[in-house]
Formats: sequence, structure tokens, C-alpha cells
Amino acid sequence: MERGTSPEEQQSGKRRLLPLGKKRNDAMRTLGNILWFLIGGLEMGLAWWLAGLVMYVSIVGIPFGIQHVKIAGLTLSPIGKTVVREEVAQAARGR
Repeated sequence: MERGTSPEEQQSGKRRLLPLGKKRNDAMRTLGNILWFLIGGLEMGLAWWLAGLVMYVSIVGIPFGIQHVKIAGLTLSPIGKTVVREEVAQAARGR
């Protein structure tokens, strides 16, 4: 423990460092998504989107087409996203 500082002051100092780590993490996530998009994310996203449109041709394929379009959105910028079960997502949204 440093001289002249209480444990509460040390804890508040640790909390002050927290946002700096979060800002850096957000910047790295953004940079990663930009690189992903340029290197292959756009091509992959368009392929999933096109496959989704093809699925919409038949009545049976419509649910699959909807999922293909969702996956297309996920492949455009996947870094920092988490796939969870529907129950967990609804609980997080407060429904």
C-alpha cells in the first residue's frame, strides 16, 4: 500500500483505469471489423445474402432464407458479437 492513500482511494484509482481499457478494446474491435470487411467479409456477406434470396423462391425455403440473411449481416462485421440462445437474448432485452 502506498503511503498516504487509503484502500478506498486505491480502489477508485483502479476504477479510473477501467474506461481506458474499454476504449482501446472498442478501437481494436472496430479496426478488426474494418480489416475483416475489406479482406473477405463483404464477399462472404454478399454470398450469404444471395443464397438467402435464392431460398426465398420456394415456400419451404423462406425460413432458411431469413436465416441466411441474418448470417449475412453477421459475416459483415463479426468481431465483438456473441451468438446466444433466444431465451438468453429475450432475458437481456427485458422481455
